[in-house]
Amino acid sequence: ADSDSSGKLVFKGNNSSGAGLEYSYIHGRIEDVTAGTENGGLEFITMNDGSGLEALTLQGDGKIGMGTTSPSYNLHVHGSRTSGDIVYIENTADGSQCHGLRVKAGIGNDDFTLRATNTDSDELFVVRADGSVGIGTTTPTRRLELYAASGTTSNFVKVNALADTNSSRHLAGGL
Repeated sequence: ADSDSSGKLVFKGNNSSGAGLEYSYIHGRIEDVTAGTENGGLEFITMNDGSGLEALTLQGDGKIGMGTTSPSYNLHVHGSRTSGDIVYIENTADGSQCHGLRVKAGIGNDDFTLRATNTDSDELFVVRADGSVGIGTTTPTRRLELYAASGTTSNFVKVNALADTNSSRHLAGGL
């Protein structure tokens, strides 16, 4: 039946008291038993501070979840940290073609290659497939478009010269 277990690969060991424990396991999960639409997934469980933690989920449709048992995206990373980063990507190689992160997406000018929102889903910035960048807008009409809410009186752009910190320029109402 749906949500049944289809098997378990267990990794056991003894703790410092000599008690045998399951330190981690891979669990096969049946997601759908309907003939012609069968789905199955895997759950990777690890031990953290004495409790089992579902560290990684691989759904039958190929979606991968870290920190979530129901990934909504091809790669869905969910976390709650009071400090530090949820995802950290580091490339320590030295070369002319080394990249830390490359995102390739979208073929139409209205597609997003990169999009950042806050926890309230407010748009912070976008990079569109045509290379235009919008900060405060999702529909930039120039290579770089900055938008501040109406009534904003403070300077919202600051440009510093690297050699001379006294030569900074502030922009408030446009150019």
